Amino acid sequence: MNQEKIGKFISKCRKEKEMTQEELAEKLNVNNRTISRWENGKNMPDVSLFNPLCEELGITINELLCGEKIVSNNYQEKFEENIVNVMTDIKKRRKKLKLIFVSVLSILIILLLINGLYNSLEYDVEYREGLMNCYFKDNTLFLNITSSMYNTSYEEKIIDGEKYIFFHSTQLLKNKRRIEWEDKENLANYIENGTLIYSYGMSLEQDLNDSYDNIYVYYTNSSLEDIELKESYLLCSYK
Repeated sequence: MNQEKIGKFISKCRKEKEMTQEELAEKLNVNNRTISRWENGKNMPDVSLFNPLCEELGITINELLCGEKIVSNNYQEKFEENIVNVMTDIKKRRKKLKLIFVSVLSILIILLLINGLYNSLEYDVEYREGLMNCYFKDNTLFLNITSSMYNTSYEEKIIDGEKYIFFHSTQLLKNKRRIEWEDKENLANYIENGTLIYSYGMSLEQDLNDSYDNIYVYYTNSSLEDIELKESYLLCSYK
């Protein structure tokens, strides 16, 4: 259907009836801006308004859909043409709606994936001097590390009779802002009072007898699966 042609036809018929847009709108119980949009070809009248609109304009629905007056010998031909046009228009609208549905669904899936990554993605926490420390007491290793929201794990290695304990922390991307805020508060309080407001504590039972020559505790910036001493920092030791 040619909306622009239909709009001009509605306008022509209305003027022939010597009606203003406001008068036609009042008769159809619609807003006069609705009439304007029809006549400008921006919108089509709702199907429920076809009959009352045609009655007011003195035309048939067939003529409305054609956008022109139809002589009697062409009526059946135009009717069939309108049927084809309506079905084609319905098919196009369905295709458009299907495309919109697929697009919206794709966007929702992408957003869900992004949200899933945001809530599960972890990244390495680098060493913070002064804000990460440890000590030994009563056969127990105590680790204090800045932030209450780190995920901290450790790996033990025995090398030439000496024990090495490597700690490494990660944090969730979703907690980044909270952790950055905690870090600032911790740093300010550490400078002023020498203590941490927010911290994570861990204790490990250790054999502090003569089993090992020394015990060294490191924090490593690299993954525990690929520990490198050059990227590790000594936190404390027991000799």
